[in-house]
Amino acid sequence: MGFNIGVLSEQASKSFDCHHFIDRAFYNFVNDGERYGNESILIKAGHYYGLDLSPLLKLVYTSGEVPADVIKESIQGVDFLLTLIKTFRDKILIDNSVCDKIKYVWNEQPISFSQTDIDKLIAEMGEEIAKHFLATFEKHKKEVENNPNPWKWYFEHKQIIEDLNNLIKSLQCYKDKGATEVYLTAG
Repeated sequence: MGFNIGVLSEQASKSFDCHHFIDRAFYNFVNDGERYGNESILIKAGHYYGLDLSPLLKLVYTSGEVPADVIKESIQGVDFLLTLIKTFRDKILIDNSVCDKIKYVWNEQPISFSQTDIDKLIAEMGEEIAKHFLATFEKHKKEVENNPNPWKWYFEHKQIIEDLNNLIKSLQCYKDKGATEVYLTAG
């Protein structure tokens, strides 16, 4: 299961006519900011482009009943978000090689085990379970080593542009319906 980002407004109908599909990759891009803060691709890319992208982190998770105060804390101006997202998109269109020009955290560093640690694991878990456990960590280590720049494809293949354009369409739809405030959702 994964999350997708959407837009809602208390000022307009909650019908799906303002829903434009935004790929799960965009949620992962934003969620990276929740996980790694100032060291994330979200924040570092924003700095690179001279933008504060932290408003994208104001997500209302919609699995279950959402308290009104949570929504109220997350409300943002439609015009503000439209300007931010359009500016971000336009800057990427001019220069989509941001991932090669910044350093960011995308994953926890793999855990390395000494031979003593491995021997302890085998003694405590048994050889078969320990080998499976260690293989999982080794696989993670190889993924990190083989993909030091996992967001590069997202920018260079312009998938982020498609997702930002869909976010813009959703925001514009609410604006056209007279909404001045919206909140970003994840669910």
